[in-house]
Amino acid sequence: MILHELGAIYIHIPKTAGNFLTVNLFRRYSHDEMYTRSFHQDLQDRFEVHGVLTTHKHMSVRDYQEVLDISKYYIIASCRDPFERLISLYFSPHRWLKATRWLWVRRALEPIGLDKALGITGFLEIEPHFEIHQFVELVRRTATQKDFLQGYERSRGLFVLRQESLASDYEQLSDHFGLPALEIEYGARVNVSKKRISDQQINDARAEVAASRHQDDWAFLEQIEAAQIRASTAT
Repeated sequence: MILHELGAIYIHIPKTAGNFLTVNLFRRYSHDEMYTRSFHQDLQDRFEVHGVLTTHKHMSVRDYQEVLDISKYYIIASCRDPFERLISLYFSPHRWLKATRWLWVRRALEPIGLDKALGITGFLEIEPHFEIHQFVELVRRTATQKDFLQGYERSRGLFVLRQESLASDYEQLSDHFGLPALEIEYGARVNVSKKRISDQQINDARAEVAASRHQDDWAFLEQIEAAQIRASTAT
């Protein structure tokens, strides 16, 4: 999302509190529009973002480099511990929905609001459960946070909002850009994994992440903290 009024670009990495930040903060500074799609949502708060240069809400730094000169922009990104991010993605509500034939009926009735009046969702909710081979496949095909931020060095500076320390990181961001205090306090939802995965499965899953290319994210997040400091002191 291009934050036109701030001279910044927000990189929304999946499962890093990005929906919360977009809805409660960033959209007021952007000309990009938010919209929902019947075939791409989780029955909760799933939405898309589109603008003149923004084709979808999960664009990377390199995606934006292809359409504009990022040296004129700051980069703002939300990040998270890689294991917590991937296990949260595994249990993300949109992964436990199966489209039914009623989805086409919903699509037809949605423009006039009858889909909600009749209670038609078009989806069957599947009971979440953990299977290590499915998690390994998810880890394999999911882009790393480093992937999303490659090329940030060419921007004016980088600000990182870590989900684990969102309030304190936001203070640094607000000091630089003169942003108001967040009126809505962020509170991470209770991770469904706590109810659906055993301690042994957590250990197995963590080992898979540590053995994957996502292991680089731990070191990468430490490295970019220094860049965040440089960005916050830039003039």
